[in-house]
Amino acid sequence: MRLAVFALGALLLGPLAGRAAAAPFVGGTTVWRVQTEGSFTKGELEGVVVSSSGEVALGMKLTKLATEEIGVWSSCVTADGAAYFGTGNHGKILRLEGEGLKTLLEGKDLVVACLAVAPDGKEVYAGTIPEGRVLKISPDGTVADLATLSTPDVGVYVWSLAVGPDGTVYAGTGEEGKVFKIGADGKAEVLYDCKDDHVLSLAVAPDGSLYAGTTFEGILYRIGPDGKATVTVDFVENEVRSLHVAPPYLYLGVNKSKKFKPKTFVQRLKRSVEKTGEGGPEERSPFQELFDGSVYRLHLETGGLEKLYEFAKTYVIDVKGDRDGNALVATGDEGRVYRVRPDGTYFTLIDFNENQAMTLTVAKGGLAFLGTGNSGSVYRVDGERAGRGVYTSEVLDAKFRSRWGVLEWLGEGSIGWQTRSGNTQVPDDLWSAWSPAAEGRTLAVPSPPGRFFQFRAVFEKDPAAVLRSVQVAYLAENQRPKVSEFTVNAGNLDGAYRGEPPTSREIEFDWKAEDTDGDPLLFDVFWRREDGGAWIKANRDAPIDKKKWKLDGAGLPDGWYTFKVEASDRGNNPSDRALKYEKVSEPVLVDNRKPEVTALKVEAGGSFTISGLAEDSFSSVARLEYALDGGLWKVLEPLDALCDRPREEFRFHIDDLGAGTHSLAVRAFDARGNVGVSEVTFTSNR
Repeated sequence: MRLAVFALGALLLGPLAGRAAAAPFVGGTTVWRVQTEGSFTKGELEGVVVSSSGEVALGMKLTKLATEEIGVWSSCVTADGAAYFGTGNHGKILRLEGEGLKTLLEGKDLVVACLAVAPDGKEVYAGTIPEGRVLKISPDGTVADLATLSTPDVGVYVWSLAVGPDGTVYAGTGEEGKVFKIGADGKAEVLYDCKDDHVLSLAVAPDGSLYAGTTFEGILYRIGPDGKATVTVDFVENEVRSLHVAPPYLYLGVNKSKKFKPKTFVQRLKRSVEKTGEGGPEERSPFQELFDGSVYRLHLETGGLEKLYEFAKTYVIDVKGDRDGNALVATGDEGRVYRVRPDGTYFTLIDFNENQAMTLTVAKGGLAFLGTGNSGSVYRVDGERAGRGVYTSEVLDAKFRSRWGVLEWLGEGSIGWQTRSGNTQVPDDLWSAWSPAAEGRTLAVPSPPGRFFQFRAVFEKDPAAVLRSVQVAYLAENQRPKVSEFTVNAGNLDGAYRGEPPTSREIEFDWKAEDTDGDPLLFDVFWRREDGGAWIKANRDAPIDKKKWKLDGAGLPDGWYTFKVEASDRGNNPSDRALKYEKVSEPVLVDNRKPEVTALKVEAGGSFTISGLAEDSFSSVARLEYALDGGLWKVLEPLDALCDRPREEFRFHIDDLGAGTHSLAVRAFDARGNVGVSEVTFTSNR
């Protein structure tokens, strides 16, 4: 039943549980499983319910009655079965007559926020926002003002109403958090000042005690007819949104919420009406800041309080108790109604198209009517079990074009199955049509290949059918791996020009690689000489399963080389589906032989002249140094002053040598950092 509709906006800020799992297997096959409450409720529920244990079955039979309003805020049923509804944004009071809704009043207020039935079960009272009026509705449909709580100086919002055994009307209000009592003559007086911002909820117990729930302190008060009050519960949550008495219990819907300003809330409603004229969509929800709701149950005699369930990131709007001790819970944004059992388990009873389930009405101990927001509709419950129900899964995104295999399911009874597929995230006319319904525990999916997929389960032939688990196998088209970076470190060439010897003969390879469909990758490293030739595999013994590797460069002849790394997903795909990707390095120098210093001689004259030749078999001579008598090494220049050739001649002079025998050493570095040394001994007579 889920449609994309926007009016009052989002109340629910997150899902109850995670997405359905898609588990890959070796060979590329993936199985998509839907088998928990969290995964089932990501789909659409039409006439089916989902339990907290992850079971899907036929749900309630509903009849929808549209209102042309943004929201149905309040509802009630009189003793003779007459159903009333209060709306916004045009503040209408509606009554169900036959199969239609009759407008009894369309006033100057934006919202009829609350309705309450008199003890005689005939008359109904309504409270409004923002004018703060309390209205009386007679059985014949006449609507009259009972009291106006707002004054020229102080605006009052009537959030809640309750009627005592003696007919006294109680009104819970904001922004000053006061509870008013109103007599039959319309005279209103403050019964109790809660010293909080708003009294959102009221309920009268069988003994005549009045319970009041507030925001933003989140306090539940018990107020006597004389106006004396006690605190029954000071909640950790800061909003007591809903109260309902179903003896021997008081049911409570509470929320953790950020503080919002009621005036801003009303201004948004006004802007919505002015913008659309007919109460159309509003861009932002007045309740957008509210989140995290819980359901409690208070025993009216013992005072025992128990939390039945906490809905993470879900706003609880209304709560009612039924004849079996269950809590019926209306929530926001995803428009769902839950039945929470005393043991904390629950069913997702209804998943509305509309974004908010705003009001629930119980008659004779069972759910009778529901009102929604965004857009406003009334639903009548026509039976505990629908004659037909459909569960439609969320859209599976297989990430890539896929072939669909077998659908299998676990459960009981007979269920019809249909599937469809397409290549857009939101199903449209370009998707395949729903396949004809088929039955069986294992079914071959007839839908054509595509990226996106849906299934639906049709509950029709077997009223007792139960669905617990569904799985669909699929095979995505294999995606080519990618190598984004490839680095080869064969030594620090710049270091050779600074006279730093090589630290290792190993050539180190590092790369970054990924596979978009998650296949594990295997790698191979290849080399070839820069002057051409075939690629030669370096890791002959085994593939590489890491993103780094080392090669002993001493086994390669001197020269310039190009290396490449090849990534392959062959470990997870058959040979006819495996794909690979390669990346080639820049040229890399491999030079293992040291240069030679030859023709080294010393000539005497005005000073000593030393000359010689430094020569490397392959790379350039990168640096020349000399040391006299074992002293410090000093840099010397070749004849042309540039170290940039494999063959460099040098000549330099030494003055002021003392008499005696001297030793002179000259060393040469090549571009790879290899060092060659030669030494000569000579005598000075000076």
